[in-house]
Amino acid sequence: MPFTPFHLGPGITLKRVAGPRMSLASFTCAQILIDLEPGIGMLRGASVLHGYSHTLAGALLITLICVAIKRWPERALGVRISARSALAGALAGTLSHLLLDGIVHQDIRPWWPLTEANPLQGALSWEGTEALCLVLALPALFWIPEGWRRLRAMPWR
Repeated sequence: MPFTPFHLGPGITLKRVAGPRMSLASFTCAQILIDLEPGIGMLRGASVLHGYSHTLAGALLITLICVAIKRWPERALGVRISARSALAGALAGTLSHLLLDGIVHQDIRPWWPLTEANPLQGALSWEGTEALCLVLALPALFWIPEGWRRLRAMPWR
């Protein structure tokens, strides 16, 4: 299922640790963009859903796209995102997505065109991978009240 919220667990933890050095908006942007290809593939009935976007080369291209469009959240939310934090968030988003999908999906070829192999396949069960993502989302319990206070204090409210 593309656009699963489970991928946000690692991002929430990384944001909690990195603070302003990583953009969660860019992380989320990367999560959405990387799954556009499988989403379209599902609609079209494709036999292989995870293609170019789920390779290391595709993930790096998506990272650059997210950094290039970092101005959208700046304008929409009134929050300044540095190029460095956008890069950190997008790179963490694409690489963690590639890692997690590589564990559970058989059609991932992360090192294509160098090899068709997926050394990540089966490192954890599907359920184990989801549980790991949920555990990594636990810092949100502490971050949500803090973020809510900041959101209420913003001048556009």
